[in-house]
Amino acid sequence: TVSTGKVQRTWILTKTGFQTTSFKNLQSGKEWCGKESVYSSDWGLPKRIENDTKGELISVECIETDAYQHSQSYAALSAFMAAPSCFMLTQLLEPAERDELRKIISIYKENRKEIFESYVFPIGDEPNNTSWTGFQVYHPEKKTGYLMVFRELHNNEISAELELKFIQNKKVQITNLENNQSETIECNNGKVKISIVNPAGYRFLKYEVLD
Repeated sequence: TVSTGKVQRTWILTKTGFQTTSFKNLQSGKEWCGKESVYSSDWGLPKRIENDTKGELISVECIETDAYQHSQSYAALSAFMAAPSCFMLTQLLEPAERDELRKIISIYKENRKEIFESYVFPIGDEPNNTSWTGFQVYHPEKKTGYLMVFRELHNNEISAELELKFIQNKKVQITNLENNQSETIECNNGKVKISIVNPAGYRFLKYEVLD
């Protein structure tokens, strides 16, 4: 059984894997999963694993998650460079969390078309829960792009200089898409300094190369 404090999920181990026997909202008491399952495990999908398939449990590793220390918008933004699909029970979110998620999704949808028409490059360091990391988006014809920058949870540096492509010796206007504040900087070394006060924070920025 695993509990987040808001929801609780219970499994049993069968010969084909783990089978969910309970998924409950701890605040309302509402339960979405019945005790009897059609399949012998959660992975026992039709035509994939038949119920007479034998399996062997090799090992189980349990770690304490730090997911709850990240905001809903941080989690959403980290998926926006793919083709994001949202599988969640939004009724379990607090009203403030729903408002936060609604805002960042709305901003993303306004810019999605241009993002999908552009090239995407990784920036910063490889994600490892201690790094500055993210994505640079660039449209060569429009000379515009986006930055999705993450200061990970266990990173102790309030700011970082991130090396970007296509801006060497250029003047660049950068706009924070969440508050519409803009600044123009000279990128003589091809780097941009980003500050994020709190760890597990992010910036969603749009930029335009001016010359």
